[in-house]
This record gives sequence, C-alpha cells and structure tokens, in this order.
Amino acid sequence: MSGTSVGAVVIATKSFKNGDKELELSVVSGMQAVASWGMFQASMSVETNENLLKTMDIQNYRGGVAYDKKAKSGVVYVCLKNVSGQCRVLFSLKFDKMDYKKAVDLVKNYNLKAIEQVF
Repeated sequence: MSGTSVGAVVIATKSFKNGDKELELSVVSGMQAVASWGMFQASMSVETNENLLKTMDIQNYRGGVAYDKKAKSGVVYVCLKNVSGQCRVLFSLKFDKMDYKKAVDLVKNYNLKAIEQVF
C-alpha cells in the first residue's frame, strides 16, 4: 500500500497460464480503480461484430466485461466498493484465448466478499 495525494493505492496481481490460455487477476483501489471502472459507470452495454462492452451483476456487485471477439480476450471487472458513486476497490480478471462467459464464470468462483472486507 502506498499513499498519494489522492489517497492510498493498493495493487495486487496474480498471473496464471494453461496452454495458450492466460489469466491475470488484479485488485486495485483508489484513483486507479476509479479510472478503470469509468467505462462501466453509466451501466451501458454495446455490442458490435468485433467487440462487446457489457455491464452485469456478479455476486450482488456491479460488474462489466470488455471483450474482443476475434482475439477472444478481454477483462471482467467487478466494483467491490462504491463510495459516493465512484468505484474505489476494483477486482479484475484479464483473460486471453477464452470466451468471456467462461471468464465471468471463473470470477463467480472467487470469494469477492472476503476480498472486499480487506479494504
């Protein structure tokens, strides 16, 4: 944890690889969480032939996915702590060579409540 002029920042990451599939789990807090969550703040969903940007609920938290259909890669985000309308603690799972629904299912297996309680 480090202090900045905009408050404490916590960043924790863990990477996994199995064959051509790759995952990177991160938990961030502070302004980095606010900035990363920004594209989901309006709770919009947009889908084209190439990309998907979708908001959803995951374990009673607000979540979202940004997905590149051709590359089969993207990020699942879950806002674990919302303060005054801004996401202050953000869980993310970056994935490669995987359908976004499988990545969302993986996130659902994490104990997000326990992670939230650390903050």
